[in-house]
Amino acid sequence: MSVSQNDKMKIDKKIFAWIVAIFVPIVILLIPETEIFSLQIKLFLAITVFGIVVMCFELMDYMVPALLIPLAYYLCKVSSAAVAFGAWTSYLPWMFLGMFIITECFERIGLISRVAYWCVVKIGGGFKGLAISVLVAGIILSLVLPGGNAFVPLAMFVLGICRANGWECTKESTVLMMYAMLSTYTASKFLLGPSFLLMAGMVGVTEGVTFFRFLYHSAIFIVWMILIALLIWFLIKPEGNMHSQKYFVEKYKEMGKMCSDEKKGSFVAILLVLGIFTMSIHKIDMGWLFVLGACLLYFPGIKIGHAEDIKKVNFTMPFFVAACISIGNVATSLGIGQIIADLVVPHMEGLSITGVYLCIWFFLCVANFVMTPFALIASFTVPVVDITSSMGIPVLPTLYCFGYATSQILLPYEYVAYLLMFSFGTMTMKNFVKVYGSKLALSGIFLACCVIPYWKFIGIL
Repeated sequence: MSVSQNDKMKIDKKIFAWIVAIFVPIVILLIPETEIFSLQIKLFLAITVFGIVVMCFELMDYMVPALLIPLAYYLCKVSSAAVAFGAWTSYLPWMFLGMFIITECFERIGLISRVAYWCVVKIGGGFKGLAISVLVAGIILSLVLPGGNAFVPLAMFVLGICRANGWECTKESTVLMMYAMLSTYTASKFLLGPSFLLMAGMVGVTEGVTFFRFLYHSAIFIVWMILIALLIWFLIKPEGNMHSQKYFVEKYKEMGKMCSDEKKGSFVAILLVLGIFTMSIHKIDMGWLFVLGACLLYFPGIKIGHAEDIKKVNFTMPFFVAACISIGNVATSLGIGQIIADLVVPHMEGLSITGVYLCIWFFLCVANFVMTPFALIASFTVPVVDITSSMGIPVLPTLYCFGYATSQILLPYEYVAYLLMFSFGTMTMKNFVKVYGSKLALSGIFLACCVIPYWKFIGIL
C-alpha cells in the first residue's frame, strides 16, 4: 500500500470519527424529554459522548477534552462548579503530578536505569521470563499491599525496564504494563482486600470472612488471570526484541558505584515505600505521599530535583484524570446509576441464578461507563444484595460477582487505576480498547460458564 493510500485511510478514519463525535450527541439532544430522561441528563450524555469519542479516536490532544468536559458541564448547568471541578479536591490528579516529577528526576540521575539493569540481569530468561516475573511479582506484592495498591510501585519498576530497553510505546511495553495491572488488580479478586471488606461491612457479613476462606471461594479467578494473560499475549503479539543479557551486564558495570544523587534518590524512594506500607497507621492516602515525595526532592540536604524535571512532566494527564473523575461525579449527582438500576431490576424477576448474576454483571458494566467502581459500591451494594437475598440467593457469591463486574472496563477513564496505567504512555488507545474490549466480552461468558458452576460445585451457591 502506498504512502498516499495510507494517508487517505487515516483522513477517512478521522472524518468518520468526527461525524460520530458530532452526530451522536445531536441525536441524543433530539430525543424527547421524559420524566426520567431530563434535559440535564440529555446534556450530560451529549457532552460525555463527545468527549469520550474525541479522546478514543485521538481527534485532539487529550488536554482539550480534559478542559472542555467539566467546563461544558458547568456552562450548560448540568452541575455546579463544585461538582464539575471537584476532582481537584481529591488526591488523584496531584498523585499523577507527583509520580511524574519523581520519575523524571530518578531517570535523569540514573536511578531508574540502575534498578532496571540490575533486575533484568537477575531475572534473565528473555522477554517471556521478564513478563512472567512481572506477573509473579504483582501477586507477591499484593499480599503485602492488597486492593490494587501494589500496582503503583510495580508500574514504576516496569516503566524503568521499558525505558532501559527503549520500549516507549511498543508491543513489549504494552504487555508488561498490562501484566503489572493484571497481576495486582486481578489478584484483589482472589486475595482478600479492602474493597471486599468494605462491601461485606456494608451488608453486615464481616464475621467468618478470612483470607483462606476468601481464597477458596475465589480461586476460580486465578484461572481468569491466566486466561487474560494469554489473551493479552495473543492480541498484542509482542516480538520480544530486547538486548542480550551481556548488554545489560555491561551497562550495569558502566554505571559504577552509586553517586550521591542516586543515594539521595534511593533514600526518598525508601521513605515513599515505607509510607505506602504503613498507610493503615498514618492514614495518609498514597496519592499525597507521592506529592510529598516529589516536594522532598527539592528540599535542602537532598536537593536532587531540577527545574527541568518539572518542565518535562506531561501536564495533560492530571487534567485528563480530573476530567474522567468529573464524569463519574456528575453522573452520581444526577442519579444516573439509579436510573439504570430501575431499568434493569424488573428484568431480573423469574430468572435463574445465572440469569440474575448476568443481569447484575450487565448493569454494573454499563453503569461503569458513567460511575466509578467506588461510587457503584457505595450506591448499589446494599440494594443489589437486598434484591438477591429476597430471591434466596446467598450474600457472599453476590458480593464476589459485584466486585468482579465492577472491574470490567472498555476505556481507561472508567477506572482510575487503568487510567494511571494508560497515562505512562506505554500503550496506544487502540491496543487498550482491543484488549479490554475483548476482556469485557469474555468476562460475561466466563461468569456464566466457569465462575457460577465453580461456586455451585464448592457449595456456596
